[in-house]
Amino acid sequence: MRSQQELRIVLFCALVLGTTSAYDHEDPYCLDKEDYCTADEWNCLHPQYYHVCRRSCGCKRRGQCYDLFGDCVDFTNDCFNERRRHCPRFCGLCTESCDNLIRDEYCENNRNLCNHPSILYLCARTCGRCRNDCRNKMLSNKVCNAFVKRRYCDTSSPFCWIMRDVCHASCTSGCRHHHIH
Repeated sequence: MRSQQELRIVLFCALVLGTTSAYDHEDPYCLDKEDYCTADEWNCLHPQYYHVCRRSCGCKRRGQCYDLFGDCVDFTNDCFNERRRHCPRFCGLCTESCDNLIRDEYCENNRNLCNHPSILYLCARTCGRCRNDCRNKMLSNKVCNAFVKRRYCDTSSPFCWIMRDVCHASCTSGCRHHHIH
């Protein structure tokens, strides 16, 4: 009789531990930071909301390269100062795979908005940012093209080394007619 009761306790404990251990191993980066988070497509299309409600928006981080803040899209000039270490994905410093940050269906539903910086940032794969080597790593062609006009790609520029990497398509003459605008 006692062995059946012990067996029930052991099974109950195993069930409880097995259930909670799945949450213990969840990537802390992908957790929601607030109780108000919901899987709301409209809100998830805003980087600031995504960075607070990553799990609800379908976070699927791969690797260790990620932006610390949701406002990287708003401060593109910071990619050329020390703040770039807070926005390595947006600034094109990641060497890891390129992917959508939010649920794929949200990106597919809003594919027509890929010219908007927030959508391009959150839906890089859907918006065609991951297709080939002749592309800008910085998630804004508009910004890269503006920097080219300022001659940041010229060898005399102090930003030349980073520009030719993160804005490769805009800075490299052989790529200019191939990259997405």
